[in-house]
Amino acid sequence: MFKRAVLYDAWMFPLRKEADELTVNGVKSEALFVNCQKFQGLKNLETMHAFETNIDEMSNVLTLRDAMHYAPTDIPTVFLGSWARLPFSWLFRMSSSDPSPTSGEGPAPLPASKSVEVCSELGLRFLSNNLKTYVEKIQRFVIHGTDYIKK
Repeated sequence: MFKRAVLYDAWMFPLRKEADELTVNGVKSEALFVNCQKFQGLKNLETMHAFETNIDEMSNVLTLRDAMHYAPTDIPTVFLGSWARLPFSWLFRMSSSDPSPTSGEGPAPLPASKSVEVCSELGLRFLSNNLKTYVEKIQRFVIHGTDYIKK
């Protein structure tokens, strides 16, 4: 078994039936789930909920607001910096720009140009036990926990 893991947009189907059994039997591994909002569905989050715990007084399940499945990769950065920017941004409704500073500190979609940086930094901070300060810094791009899809 592993001691710590970072799971980017994890697909929980293979564990759906065993999730409760694994947590009851005392799986002691720490995991950080970094999800992309446009990829996650209700059943997947319900399975993930069995593994939800608190790390540094916050949920170990973080969802990047309005991010698509490719956010943890360099695909959005490559496409938005090439001739394919127009069809790619139209198809996935992506933007390479930050939300306007006048929008305040409220919820905001994660810009595609920042997605790789944010995903990488979340993983590094979790593995180095310094997650909370970074999550506070990017709070407006993050949804905590697994209950948001039910609302």
